[in-house]
Amino acid sequence: MVEKYINFQCAINIINSCQKNGIVILGIERFIKKSDGIMPDIFGIADFSDATAEESVEAAKIFMSEYGVENEELFSLTIE
Repeated sequence: MVEKYINFQCAINIINSCQKNGIVILGIERFIKKSDGIMPDIFGIADFSDATAEESVEAAKIFMSEYGVENEELFSLTIE
């Protein structure tokens, strides 16, 4: 499996694109870039797999509102 990690602003742009195009966001994971690698944030995980496109976008926006202050943050979005 290949993971692609994106920064905060890119994640926001993808969420906005999903909203415009009616795409479901299945989940988001947050990671922190450390000197020895990329570490998952066990509290920064959200599962929206049971939500509609509109619900998943709103939930993703709420999730992302808690982050974006650290330069070392990375995100992985799973979309349908």
